[in-house]
Amino acid sequence: MKTFPASQLIINGDGSAFHLHLKPEFLADKIILVGDQDRVNIVASFFDEGSIECDVQSREFHTITGKYKGKRISCISTGIGTDNCDIVMNEIDSLANIDYNTREEKAFHWVRSSLVRSLSALTACWLSITTATKSLTSALRKHWLTSSDTRRKRLCHT
Repeated sequence: MKTFPASQLIINGDGSAFHLHLKPEFLADKIILVGDQDRVNIVASFFDEGSIECDVQSREFHTITGKYKGKRISCISTGIGTDNCDIVMNEIDSLANIDYNTREEKAFHWVRSSLVRSLSALTACWLSITTATKSLTSALRKHWLTSSDTRRKRLCHT
Protein backbone atom coordinates (compact mmCIF):
# COMPACT_ATOMS: atom_id res chain seq x y z
CA MET A 1 0.00 0.00 0.00
CA LYS A 2 1.17 3.48 -0.84
CA THR A 3 1.72 5.94 2.02
CA PHE A 4 1.34 9.69 1.44
CA PRO A 5 3.76 12.00 3.29
CA ALA A 6 2.64 15.39 4.63
CA SER A 7 4.25 17.08 1.61
CA GLN A 8 1.85 15.25 -0.74
CA LEU A 9 -1.29 15.14 1.38
CA ILE A 10 -2.01 18.17 3.54
CA ILE A 11 -4.47 17.37 6.33
CA ASN A 12 -5.73 20.16 8.59
CA GLY A 13 -5.35 19.85 12.37
CA ASP A 14 -8.99 18.75 12.71
CA GLY A 15 -8.44 15.85 10.27
CA SER A 16 -10.06 17.53 7.27
CA ALA A 17 -8.85 18.00 3.68
CA PHE A 18 -6.80 21.17 3.27
CA HIS A 19 -8.99 23.24 0.90
CA LEU A 20 -12.45 21.69 1.28
CA HIS A 21 -12.23 21.39 5.09
CA LEU A 22 -14.13 18.11 4.81
CA LYS A 23 -13.51 15.00 6.87
CA PRO A 24 -13.88 11.65 5.09
CA GLU A 25 -17.11 10.86 6.95
CA PHE A 26 -18.70 14.06 5.55
CA LEU A 27 -18.43 12.78 1.96
CA ALA A 28 -21.30 10.78 0.47
CA ASP A 29 -20.92 8.13 -2.24
CA LYS A 30 -22.96 10.29 -4.60
CA ILE A 31 -21.60 13.77 -5.30
CA ILE A 32 -23.02 16.70 -7.26
CA LEU A 33 -20.47 19.31 -8.33
CA VAL A 34 -21.62 22.87 -9.02
CA GLY A 35 -19.56 25.93 -9.89
CA ASP A 36 -21.08 28.75 -7.84
CA GLN A 37 -21.16 28.26 -4.07
CA ASP A 38 -24.71 29.67 -3.89
CA ARG A 39 -25.96 26.76 -6.02
CA VAL A 40 -25.07 24.36 -3.20
CA ASN A 41 -27.88 25.87 -1.10
CA ILE A 42 -30.27 25.58 -4.05
CA VAL A 43 -29.46 21.87 -4.51
CA ALA A 44 -29.66 21.27 -0.75
CA SER A 45 -33.12 22.85 -0.65
CA PHE A 46 -34.34 19.65 -2.36
CA PHE A 47 -32.81 17.38 0.31
CA ASP A 48 -35.14 15.52 2.65
CA GLU A 49 -36.30 17.68 5.56
CA GLY A 50 -33.92 17.49 8.53
CA SER A 51 -31.43 15.28 6.69
CA ILE A 52 -28.53 17.73 6.37
CA GLU A 53 -25.60 16.30 8.32
CA CYS A 54 -22.85 18.67 7.29
CA ASP A 55 -22.64 22.21 5.93
CA VAL A 56 -19.02 23.34 5.52
CA GLN A 57 -17.69 26.37 3.68
CA SER A 58 -14.11 27.47 3.09
CA ARG A 59 -13.80 30.37 0.67
CA GLU A 60 -15.35 29.33 -2.67
CA PHE A 61 -15.64 25.68 -1.61
CA HIS A 62 -19.05 24.98 -0.06
CA THR A 63 -20.28 21.48 0.79
CA ILE A 64 -23.60 20.26 2.07
CA THR A 65 -24.22 16.55 2.68
CA GLY A 66 -27.73 15.29 3.25
CA LYS A 67 -30.31 12.91 1.85
CA TYR A 68 -32.52 13.12 -1.20
CA LYS A 69 -35.34 10.56 -1.23
CA GLY A 70 -33.42 8.62 1.40
CA LYS A 71 -30.14 8.51 -0.58
CA ARG A 72 -27.07 10.22 0.89
CA ILE A 73 -25.68 12.95 -1.40
CA SER A 74 -22.95 15.60 -1.12
CA CYS A 75 -23.14 18.80 -3.12
CA ILE A 76 -19.79 20.61 -3.50
CA SER A 77 -18.98 23.90 -5.22
CA THR A 78 -15.82 24.14 -7.28
CA GLY A 79 -15.59 27.88 -7.70
CA ILE A 80 -14.25 29.28 -10.97
CA GLY A 81 -11.80 27.69 -13.37
CA THR A 82 -10.10 24.42 -14.11
CA ASP A 83 -7.55 24.89 -11.32
CA ASN A 84 -10.31 24.89 -8.71
CA CYS A 85 -11.96 21.86 -10.34
CA ASP A 86 -8.62 20.07 -10.10
CA ILE A 87 -8.32 20.92 -6.39
CA VAL A 88 -11.85 19.68 -5.66
CA MET A 89 -11.47 16.46 -7.66
CA ASN A 90 -8.11 15.65 -6.05
CA GLU A 91 -9.40 16.28 -2.54
CA ILE A 92 -12.53 14.21 -3.17
CA ASP A 93 -10.23 11.45 -4.44
CA SER A 94 -8.08 11.67 -1.32
CA LEU A 95 -11.08 11.73 1.03
CA ALA A 96 -12.52 8.63 -0.61
CA ASN A 97 -9.37 6.63 -1.27
CA ILE A 98 -6.86 7.47 1.48
CA ASP A 99 -7.15 6.62 5.16
CA TYR A 100 -6.56 10.02 6.80
CA ASN A 101 -5.41 8.39 10.07
CA THR A 102 -2.66 6.21 8.57
CA ARG A 103 -2.10 8.21 5.32
CA GLU A 104 -2.26 4.89 3.45
CA GLU A 105 -4.13 4.27 0.23
CA LYS A 106 -7.30 2.22 0.76
CA ALA A 107 -7.53 -1.15 -0.97
CA PHE A 108 -10.82 -0.27 -2.74
CA HIS A 109 -11.08 2.86 -4.89
CA TRP A 110 -14.79 3.62 -5.26
CA VAL A 111 -14.51 7.02 -6.92
CA ARG A 112 -11.32 6.85 -8.99
CA SER A 113 -12.78 5.58 -12.29
CA SER A 114 -15.59 8.16 -12.36
CA LEU A 115 -13.13 10.91 -11.39
CA VAL A 116 -10.82 9.93 -14.23
CA ARG A 117 -13.75 10.09 -16.67
CA SER A 118 -14.80 13.48 -15.30
CA LEU A 119 -11.26 14.86 -15.42
CA SER A 120 -10.88 13.59 -19.00
CA ALA A 121 -14.10 15.38 -19.97
CA LEU A 122 -12.96 18.57 -18.23
CA THR A 123 -9.58 18.40 -19.95
CA ALA A 124 -11.19 17.86 -23.35
CA CYS A 125 -13.51 20.83 -22.73
CA TRP A 126 -10.60 23.01 -21.61
CA LEU A 127 -8.56 22.02 -24.69
CA SER A 128 -11.42 22.86 -27.06
CA ILE A 129 -11.94 26.25 -25.36
CA THR A 130 -8.19 26.96 -25.56
CA THR A 131 -8.12 26.00 -29.25
CA ALA A 132 -11.16 28.18 -30.00
CA THR A 133 -9.60 31.11 -28.12
CA LYS A 134 -6.33 30.73 -30.03
CA SER A 135 -8.21 30.59 -33.35
CA LEU A 136 -10.22 33.70 -32.49
CA THR A 137 -7.11 35.56 -31.35
CA SER A 138 -5.29 34.61 -34.54
CA ALA A 139 -8.23 35.74 -36.70
CA LEU A 140 -8.48 39.06 -34.85
CA ARG A 141 -4.74 39.61 -35.11
CA LYS A 142 -4.81 38.88 -38.87
CA HIS A 143 -7.79 41.22 -39.32
CA TRP A 144 -6.04 43.90 -37.28
CA LEU A 145 -2.83 43.68 -39.32
CA THR A 146 -4.70 43.89 -42.65
CA SER A 147 -6.91 46.81 -41.57
CA SER A 148 -6.13 50.30 -42.79
CA ASP A 149 -4.80 52.89 -40.31
CA THR A 150 -8.14 54.73 -40.36
CA ARG A 151 -10.07 51.58 -39.63
CA ARG A 152 -7.62 50.66 -36.85
CA LYS A 153 -8.14 54.03 -35.18
CA ARG A 154 -11.92 53.63 -35.44
CA LEU A 155 -11.71 50.15 -33.86
CA CYS A 156 -9.61 51.47 -30.98
CA HIS A 157 -12.00 54.31 -30.17
CA THR A 158 -15.30 52.41 -30.21
